[in-house]
Amino acid sequence: MPDALSQDESYQNDRLELGDQLLVKFNHLWIYDTEARRTRQLEYPEWWLRELVKYDKLVPREEPAEKKPAPQKPEKKKKKKK
Repeated sequence: MPDALSQDESYQNDRLELGDQLLVKFNHLWIYDTEARRTRQLEYPEWWLRELVKYDKLVPREEPAEKKPAPQKPEKKKKKKK
């Protein structure tokens, strides 16, 4: 029959391993797919994003007006030497 101390150590090790696995899987709002060995960005449902906007009273940022490219100077024609 295992004693309480060894069960406690086993439980603690399992919890630490779970924490490590969660950090790998959800690291910096990216999800790591262990089967495909690829990361993808964490996506939130649309309803959740709308609720965040309401709760935090967020206002969309105004997009800067599109900058028109600066007019280019016409190229000077080179004079041919005679």
